[in-house]
Amino acid sequence: MHIQRRLETPASAPTYGIHILKAWMIFFQILAHAHLWAVGTNSFLTNPFADPIWIYIAMGFGCFGMVVPMTAGAVLRMICTADKNNRVVNIDWRSMITTMLLLALFESTKDAFFYDLSAFFMWNVLHLIAVTVLLMLFIAQFGMRWLWSAALTILFITPFVIRSLDPYETLLTKSLITPDWPLQGIVFAGILTLIAGVLRTKLTHSNAFMPKHKKRMMIVLALSWLLATIGCLQMRNGIMTISAFKTLWIGALAGTHSGLHIWGFFPWAGTIMLGFLIYDLIIRAHSKPIFIACLFVCGTILLAYFYYEFGPDTAMILGVTKRSVLSGIYLNRQPALAILIIGLFCTMAPVSYLLMRLGCERGYVIALSRSILWIYIYQTSLLAIAPPYFKKWLPGDEGLIAYAIFALASSLALPLILQRIPFRIHLQIKKRAAEV
Repeated sequence: MHIQRRLETPASAPTYGIHILKAWMIFFQILAHAHLWAVGTNSFLTNPFADPIWIYIAMGFGCFGMVVPMTAGAVLRMICTADKNNRVVNIDWRSMITTMLLLALFESTKDAFFYDLSAFFMWNVLHLIAVTVLLMLFIAQFGMRWLWSAALTILFITPFVIRSLDPYETLLTKSLITPDWPLQGIVFAGILTLIAGVLRTKLTHSNAFMPKHKKRMMIVLALSWLLATIGCLQMRNGIMTISAFKTLWIGALAGTHSGLHIWGFFPWAGTIMLGFLIYDLIIRAHSKPIFIACLFVCGTILLAYFYYEFGPDTAMILGVTKRSVLSGIYLNRQPALAILIIGLFCTMAPVSYLLMRLGCERGYVIALSRSILWIYIYQTSLLAIAPPYFKKWLPGDEGLIAYAIFALASSLALPLILQRIPFRIHLQIKKRAAEV
């Protein structure tokens, strides 16, 4: 009966509209990716989605999608505990470091699986979030003032960092020499060894198997690891692999012009930290209406400044071309875009809080908010796998339109599908608890 009461009365911690904020940004990101799928599909001679009107609409959607990493900082603040001196306390470093390492490894493995093995060494958004979260929590232990200083410093020195690193990128890409030792093979063999070690530990401490069965499974695991390692060490390096590996440190700091590495630490780590800090202010102010209104005004001022200062040259700043909308936005490293992202966040956070007070934070909104990682995986796999099939089945504009509609509809339907799985498990647990 105690379990049943816990299931029926979940804790109602204040969310300050974070689910609505995440749902908004994911929705706009899905729309922008739908346009990316349409424009980026080079298998059609004519492309109705390459019209300038569609380009600028998708550019706006893409800017909202760029706020998604910033919401990661806000979510982290919601689950952290701060003391009376406004320092983050009670951090489970062992669990946090393990989670962030697995998140970064997942990003690299996903890119290598869906695109190319060389993509394993390419810096991407989950790498940025993993590194920034650990650094952010470390600094926040000493107080939010130090975190404010770090965030603003990152944003202000970004132009200097980019100017300093650009010559090294050119130098490294011009002097690519493929080494004889198998770089890819050694990395993948190391990952297999790590996985085999975890499985061996789990198997050793498991009571689900008899000792003789454990011994046989250990032998099978050892042979599988040996054969897989030998296979990995036979892999040969490619030019893309060496290029990505040599420029990885540059890409991790500030991204690269070539597009091998995106979402560099400068300036995007600063925006993630600001997401954390802005929601810290909301929590400390107890979401008072006057503070929410001031936050909205600050966001509006930043958006107005961006439009006044860069309005006529917005497309140039975002790096938008007729064939590459989102890629131009994601590859951009200018601090001017950070002003736009922070302004959007500061205006959408108060709107999300207001909608939460009106009772809109429920149902599909929460499902969409909690499905962010699965949607990211699905969009990556869809972009890598689906285009050849649509080209084969429906060549021409019909296939292009069908492709974009399918990408949009299936991405929006994915949270509903994922929501049913835990719901059925919950019903089974609740039924068993009632029987007890």
